[in-house]
Amino acid sequence: MSDEAALQVDKNELKQQVSKDQKGVDKADGKIEKDKAAVKKHSKKIHAAKKDMKVQSKQLSKDKAELDAAKVDGDKDKVKNEKADVRNDKDVLSKDAAELKSQGEKKDKSVDKLKSDRKHRKAHVQKLDENKQKLDKTNDKIEDKKRDEAAK
Repeated sequence: MSDEAALQVDKNELKQQVSKDQKGVDKADGKIEKDKAAVKKHSKKIHAAKKDMKVQSKQLSKDKAELDAAKVDGDKDKVKNEKADVRNDKDVLSKDAAELKSQGEKKDKSVDKLKSDRKHRKAHVQKLDENKQKLDKTNDKIEDKKRDEAAK
């Protein structure tokens, strides 16, 4: 097998490797986009949970004020109802806090996955660049051989 034939085989192998590496980079890009979307989704849910907690907190304050007013008035039925309202508000706040914590954990996992996928993408890109450089060198060698043969 001549040098030129060997270089052509190397060239074809490198082209296949570059193609494979490019597919790896494209796949990594897709994963990164999905991870970004997941992080954004969890951020929106966190924002909504915080907003709900703020509204519920205001409602709790209002119900506590009404409870105090009912105690001053001495209306036992109203006091009983307001105590129930305050208890319900506290329960809802606890649920909202648990949801907020859950969404925060999910977001953290998504962020970690995003970081991991970015590292993998970086490795794919480095490998792609290396193989492109090898392919360029092989192409240059083939051109040099052709020039040498033409000069003879």
